[in-house]
Amino acid sequence: MNSIKEDRLEQHTINFSNRLTEEYVKSFAFKVAEILKSMTTGRHSPVSVTGDESKIKSFAKALGYEERYIRALAESSAGDPNTMNLRHQLEAAIADFEKSTGIKWPVR
Repeated sequence: MNSIKEDRLEQHTINFSNRLTEEYVKSFAFKVAEILKSMTTGRHSPVSVTGDESKIKSFAKALGYEERYIRALAESSAGDPNTMNLRHQLEAAIADFEKSTGIKWPVR
């Protein structure tokens, strides 16, 4: 009998209390990309985010606007007024995230 092979769900853990190192930022960028892939494809990917509440909120806000912007681009064009409005909201959320955490937003 053949065994069933399942894709293993990797939990993405982000801790905003960690010291900022090059390795941490590289790992953070990878995790954000994986989380966004999951969000935009509907694939489940467990995520754990810990640390300062204001950093977590700014991260969640930027991530949410990033997903909305990606979806808007897929459904219309960058010149669409609603898409442009989402882009401006995303830029504001990114600026807040970068100011709050000291980490450059890895998606551009």
